[in-house]
Amino acid sequence: MAPKKQTKMYDYSGLEVGMALKAESEGKLYAAKVLVVSTSKSRASAPVKISYEGYEGYDEWLGGDRLRSKAMQLIDPDTKESLVKEAPHMTYFPIAGRAELIRLIAAAGGVKITEANDMAEGETKLMYLSPSGVPLLKHGELRMSQSSAIENYIAGLSPNFRRLTPQDRAIDQMYGGIKEELLSNCAKAIFTTRKTEPEKAKEDVVALFDKWFTIFEDKVPVEGFILGKKFPTAADLALLNITTGYMPFGAAKKHAGYDFAKFPKVLALCERAAKAKGVAEYLESSPSTDANPFDM
Repeated sequence: MAPKKQTKMYDYSGLEVGMALKAESEGKLYAAKVLVVSTSKSRASAPVKISYEGYEGYDEWLGGDRLRSKAMQLIDPDTKESLVKEAPHMTYFPIAGRAELIRLIAAAGGVKITEANDMAEGETKLMYLSPSGVPLLKHGELRMSQSSAIENYIAGLSPNFRRLTPQDRAIDQMYGGIKEELLSNCAKAIFTTRKTEPEKAKEDVVALFDKWFTIFEDKVPVEGFILGKKFPTAADLALLNITTGYMPFGAAKKHAGYDFAKFPKVLALCERAAKAKGVAEYLESSPSTDANPFDM
């Protein structure tokens, strides 16, 4: 049977192979998973091949009118822009910290986000599944916490990253995870160890940076970007975050007297990422990248 003609247009770039969603059949919604997301023009009206959970052999090519997933968005057929008018809204402190990579991904990816230091009246962190911490993100009905999850969500919304493969996204997420390890250890060194054992804090930071930057220097390309694209993605931006975000990376670097100059390939990559469209504009006007409210 030929697929039903759609009256709406959808952005399928957020869907990935293996992703769970709901699919409509004969007026009912069933659990399903994504098998293929096609970019072929011949499949434009039904580009997503799904498998119904519990109904082996009933795979089907469907369009957005029969799919339900927060990873899929309505788009304007004239402008090709999302019809989700409300921008993602983040709650975080006015420092780099755990929000800076989110900001960089949004800037490079072409996603406008809004930001505030405090939640809206009547909201609690538990609404975002957070017992105490930030960043928090609100987008439409979605409420979420955890910096890595928010980074991946914003990257998934980004029109500039819509053609990234699952393998590309996995590498981006890997670098994001490494950034989190470095961030946690830098924060521990400057906020905890430094207070009682300042020399040990210096040693810890030197060992941490030596370990990871030696690996980065070996792996990053001499030209271009980590995924081989013409533009930086989250992997490159994670390194940019580490080398330019003052809290806690810059503070730890300053305390230890560490010099990134011995890793020229990494710094050259970060310079290229910093000059990219969207990123350069963000860095030029960012009040958070260099912020040092703790006077460290």
